[in-house]
Amino acid sequence: MPNWVRNHAAAQVAEQFTGWDRGTPYAGKRPPASVTRAVCKTCNGWMNSQYENPAKPILIPLIAGQAHTMPATAVDLIARWIAKTVLMRALVDRTPTALIPVAEYRRFRVEGTPSARCWIYIGALDESAAGQHLPVGPQPGTPPAKSGGTRGTWLAYTATLVIGRLAAQYVHSFDGARYIPAAERAGLVGAIWPPTNRALAWPPPATITVENARLLDLMTARPETG
Repeated sequence: MPNWVRNHAAAQVAEQFTGWDRGTPYAGKRPPASVTRAVCKTCNGWMNSQYENPAKPILIPLIAGQAHTMPATAVDLIARWIAKTVLMRALVDRTPTALIPVAEYRRFRVEGTPSARCWIYIGALDESAAGQHLPVGPQPGTPPAKSGGTRGTWLAYTATLVIGRLAAQYVHSFDGARYIPAAERAGLVGAIWPPTNRALAWPPPATITVENARLLDLMTARPETG
């Protein structure tokens, strides 16, 4: 996670931040630090100015579950921040280039937006679920789904981020099909990328609980026609 997220977590007096780091659950005042490799000073400064600094005041109310309405421009920025964070996390996890090729990082550096084959979703954790180790597998970076007919054929790269009361899901389709998370079918997360050009009321009416958190498992994502 970016340092400012870790610092924000450490500053919360009454809350413990929990999550997953390389498949291992953690709990405490400060998420563990991971150093992303292969990012130069220029690119790091670009990410801070384009994503971290403008996204911080938008993300903090989402993380806290504060009720408010985000304008469409803020929703778009959150989608781009999520994409950036997933790509950086993939570097930490040494994700194979077959799943996220170098060309995708170069494209993102030039365009600054998620790929046209990306779908990004967000949802809110119920207050009772915040701070719990939800049964959704290692976060972020759940394994991509495999096709039923061809063993070893990756259909999408997927990742889930859980930060405070914010849950975000990232699906990068390899074949162009839209793979819909089970959580979206259940109304627990909503798509914010491709751009919706709509304001978003937060938190949404349906929230993620300990009981339904299993629907965040992206291995259950299915094609739109499925």
